[in-house]
Amino acid sequence: MAGSGYDYDVNTLSPEGKVHQVEYANKATETTGTIIGIICKDGLLLGAEKTVVSELSIAGTDHRIYSINKHIGMVVTGLIPDGRALVWSARSESNSYYEFHGIPIPGKVLADRVAAVIHQHTMQSWYRPYGVVVIIASHDEFNGSALHMIDASGQCYGYFGCAAGKERQMARNEIEKLSPKDHSCKEAAFELAKICLLYTSPSPRD
Repeated sequence: MAGSGYDYDVNTLSPEGKVHQVEYANKATETTGTIIGIICKDGLLLGAEKTVVSELSIAGTDHRIYSINKHIGMVVTGLIPDGRALVWSARSESNSYYEFHGIPIPGKVLADRVAAVIHQHTMQSWYRPYGVVVIIASHDEFNGSALHMIDASGQCYGYFGCAAGKERQMARNEIEKLSPKDHSCKEAAFELAKICLLYTSPSPRD
């Protein structure tokens, strides 16, 4: 058995120092649609592979990109219901911060709080880890544009460009070649669309 008895709950470390439940959650995000985030010289762009789950599905009902507030967006991959739960948590944190401080929540603060929620689910035996990776894009007058990616363990890093999902490595390679900081959003949007179309897995329709 893969976990050799150390994968029955989330708060057990294996002799190798691994938390198998978290590793399984990360694997759940490695076989799903690719998501991309980049910072351009005049803004940010988020993109997601559009998967078709059925010929009978209604267009626009499989959301992966969400608005948190007027200056923060989030894109998710992995178990989409888990992602929606984190979107609602992020919106709640955003509203609470504004009510208490009177200013919109900075992107870094929100990313840290979402990461804390995800990490909490890796420490309590009555939780299971979120099987999702999220990219949070934000812009404000004090910090400018910022991009943060959070994985299923709760690790949170800032990026100029990042990708997650099935074809993440190919997408990252193309982002590095693009050097988005040297392009406007209008210029980079075309390249972002090409990455999503050329380097992501075909849909069941194909």
